Amino acid sequence: MTFERAGAAALLALALAVAVRGQPTLEDRLARRAAELDARLAAREPHLDPGELLELVHARRAPLRVLDLRDEPDWNRFHLRDARRTTLAALEREPLALLPGAVVVVASNDEARAEAAWRRLVVRGVEPAYVLAGGVNLWLEVFARGRVDAAPAPDGDDRLRHALSEALGGRWPAARPPADAAAGRVFERKVRATGPRKVEGGGCG
Repeated sequence: MTFERAGAAALLALALAVAVRGQPTLEDRLARRAAELDARLAAREPHLDPGELLELVHARRAPLRVLDLRDEPDWNRFHLRDARRTTLAALEREPLALLPGAVVVVASNDEARAEAAWRRLVVRGVEPAYVLAGGVNLWLEVFARGRVDAAPAPDGDDRLRHALSEALGGRWPAARPPADAAAGRVFERKVRATGPRKVEGGGCG
């Protein structure tokens, strides 16, 4: 009887430990996959060139979700017309059923915050997910300044480096450039082509 009681007590203690520990947290999953995610980012596997994102905006081959991780003041100054503003904290708790079958692109002023968002999306099972290469700063270099050969800043600090005279948000011409605005730009395409598909509404706006 003593042995049975001891065994029951041990099982109860184990059950309590499991209940207290619960399921792996997002931070647990990030830590477990850190080496893999670091390698993918170092190889720039998920970094989507502004030229390809512009193609996706106009081609409408598949649902597109552009998630902007920047602070509200920068968002108010300028954002892509097809984007929706969110935060890292929101990505940890918001339901991701809103993104089925979509090509998801995360953006920040450079890449650091977007890469952190990409990590969270991937460990939560959202793929394909991409990082806007060079962020909004590179987007503006290409589509506002017309520098079709511009490259991501190697030491970007995720600050908006473009002086904008007004806070027009998505009303700037560069917020949705014409389809040929990146003509002559050379880049590696990352998104697999899909069959023609009409997408109602467009973007995240």
